[in-house]
Amino acid sequence: MKRFTISLFVCVGLLFVARVGAAQNGPTDPYGGMEGRIFDAGAGFKMPYRLVRPPGYNAATKYPLVVFLHGSGESGTDNRLQISKNVGTNTPGSVFTTAANLAKFPTFFIAPQTPDPTIAWTSGSKPLAAVLKLITALEAEFSIDTNRLYLTGLSIGGRGTFVLLIENPGLFAAAVPMSGEGDTTMASKFAKVPLWAFHGAMDTAINVAGSRNMIAAMRAAGGHPLYTEYPNGMHDIWFMAYNTPELLPWMNAQRLGLEDSSTDAGVPIPRDGGADGAAGGGGAGATGTAGATGAAGTMGAAGATGAAGTSGAAGGSAGATGVAGATGAAGTTGAAGTTGVAGSTGAAGAGGGSGAPGATGGGSSGCACALGAGSPRVGLGIGLLAIALALTARRRRR
Repeated sequence: MKRFTISLFVCVGLLFVARVGAAQNGPTDPYGGMEGRIFDAGAGFKMPYRLVRPPGYNAATKYPLVVFLHGSGESGTDNRLQISKNVGTNTPGSVFTTAANLAKFPTFFIAPQTPDPTIAWTSGSKPLAAVLKLITALEAEFSIDTNRLYLTGLSIGGRGTFVLLIENPGLFAAAVPMSGEGDTTMASKFAKVPLWAFHGAMDTAINVAGSRNMIAAMRAAGGHPLYTEYPNGMHDIWFMAYNTPELLPWMNAQRLGLEDSSTDAGVPIPRDGGADGAAGGGGAGATGTAGATGAAGTMGAAGATGAAGTSGAAGGSAGATGVAGATGAAGTTGAAGTTGVAGSTGAAGAGGGSGAPGATGGGSSGCACALGAGSPRVGLGIGLLAIALALTARRRRR
């Protein structure tokens, strides 16, 4: 029995070791619909990454490749965090690899993972060098269109995007940095690369000036980058940015050697005018998302004004004056027609003052006020007549 127990523990241990080894030596489980792999970059550095192939992959067809660089919070070696969120989805995966988008834009997609956020995607770092080697290795393994390599990253991945562009200006057909920053003195090296940057104006992690200054530097060097800035956006604007309706059509229209082929895709991408991206019109107008937010704000303001106007006109001034006037008119009508005009004109103030509460109570008070104010003699005669009738009735009762 003792030997059996020992053997059982040994078997379980071997199974556990085998499972851990498989998780580290890939290909591993398709987490988020993405195949898990480990890339050996040499010199003892191995980098986990996730891979998606285009549906119905055909080696006779050339496909684009999207390279995604994650943020600092997704660093590690688990080969999961980098695609667990943020890439335009709330679940593991990416906006580039949803079934709907892959059907429109079949593409390869990779999401490498760096183990150390302090050196992640920095110039001369092992992770960034490994990314370049990985691209070359995948081009040898699969049918990838080298004229359609697309680069994107967020936060420190946005920084890494600018670093790769500076050091490899002729490699990528388009780039989409988010909440990033870079060396503006090097902007002329990649100024003509089609680029669409996104940033939140309220970003406290990487100041919005990082994107504004780089966009300004690219434009000064003759480039025409697109820039979307979210006026109320914080650091994590990635979900709405990656889901900008025009983004994927714009990106997939780019080809190496073309400065910007947006029109080839039939995508109406407006050019923003300001280089600083406060570029109110530019930032918001450049994307459908920001534009929609701006429009909603405008409509809300207009709606509030309209409501106040309507309320003021109908319920406030017109209500108070109009109703009082209408009640006064009704009061004069309730009594003798002869006093109607005089009642309206004679004491609009007195009649209105008494008429308003009188109207609420009923119309007879309003009528009496109108008669009393408009025709004193007639009112006195009627009063005496009423007293005489009352005395007569009293005598009869006796």
